[in-house]
Amino acid sequence: MMQPFGSPLHKESRKEVEEGIARFEEYLIAQRMKEEADRAASSFAEQLSWLGPAERAEVARRYASNYRSQQQQMLCENFARMRQIRAEYSQRYHTLRQRLAVLTACFIVMAFCLIPLALRTVA
Repeated sequence: MMQPFGSPLHKESRKEVEEGIARFEEYLIAQRMKEEADRAASSFAEQLSWLGPAERAEVARRYASNYRSQQQQMLCENFARMRQIRAEYSQRYHTLRQRLAVLTACFIVMAFCLIPLALRTVA
């Protein structure tokens, strides 16, 4: 059953959907990072032709682990910066909306004051 738009249940289900999508995006990012790390590690290990297969596999495993750790750290730093920028811009947007509201109110008050004066000078 569909909830009426704007109802608390509608907002709650929308929030659940957004959280589910965010988790799915995180999963896709993690999978892409794993595949990228494995590709880079395999490519690196294959260049070490003097190593035996077991040693190459160990080098690839360690390389991939290190690569994923670095990618994870970079991703966390990027998300932290993104949240910081979002908070800054939200604050600026809020401030600009307040200023616009004040200017609009001043304009309306000024219009109500000037219109009667203009009507008196015309009459």
